[in-house]
Amino acid sequence: MTKLKIIVLTFICFFSCKEKENKDIKTITNSERVIKRALISGYFAEINENIGVSFYQDNIFYFSSIPDGFTEGSFMLHLIKEDNSFDNHSFSKDKYLLNDSLKGGFSSLEIIQRKIYYESYKSIRIGQFIKNEDKSTKNIWIKQIAVKDILDSKQQYLNQFNSILKRNLLNEDFKNDLKFGKFFKTKTDFYVLLSDPNIFFIAKKNNVINEKFMLHFIREDNTFNNKSFTFKTKEYQQYLEPPFSNFSIAKISIPNEEDYSRIRIGQYNSKGNIWVQEFKLQEVLANELLKYNQELEK
Repeated sequence: MTKLKIIVLTFICFFSCKEKENKDIKTITNSERVIKRALISGYFAEINENIGVSFYQDNIFYFSSIPDGFTEGSFMLHLIKEDNSFDNHSFSKDKYLLNDSLKGGFSSLEIIQRKIYYESYKSIRIGQFIKNEDKSTKNIWIKQIAVKDILDSKQQYLNQFNSILKRNLLNEDFKNDLKFGKFFKTKTDFYVLLSDPNIFFIAKKNNVINEKFMLHFIREDNTFNNKSFTFKTKEYQQYLEPPFSNFSIAKISIPNEEDYSRIRIGQYNSKGNIWVQEFKLQEVLANELLKYNQELEK
């Protein structure tokens, strides 16, 4: 073999290996990103101190922080119809278990990812069970969840796996929302952070959060989705780190519907409205000046 051929083959091998390495890194990064989004943006159900389940887009993720992973047994997955009959998609974990090489920073968790379409159903029944010698079954754990609650992200991940992951996913995500979301001050003592799929209300002074908070997502026909709340039921700062944990922060999921054009905010009590402010969603999203400028770090 001539020296030239050796050089050419060496270069081909080098770039081929490099391309494969870059592809592998990209695959791991994409998989890790989806896992993170599933925890942060999906509906999260805590089964017990070691097991959690997240529904995100068309995926169900099962997480276990037990060193040896999930116990033996099949996984129950029943998609329940309006008449309470169900489609049975129960499975064994081997086919859907994520390889450690795909989990990146989540390798300390055993993760099962199952793609399933559930929006046309009433509820989902999940769990684990074992089959006895007489062919009967025994449930290890079981939980039924309304599909509407899943679509509304009624329950969310609240750092349940912090100790094993050694990272605060919620703080990471909040900093990312500040970087890329729309941030502005209301006409009172509140800041607003708008970052799909959430809206945050932030106050420096605890005394301003005592009154009920108005939050209306207004449709084109002037009807609205009422998401008004009290701060105490939505407080989020306890899951964050300084300096953000020094503020009063409420986090609310933005409704899934796409036909609302305005958002109305304010505060009210038994005597009526204390203050009200309304803004057009598209105008806020298009305004490049509404950026975070370390207001919470000064």
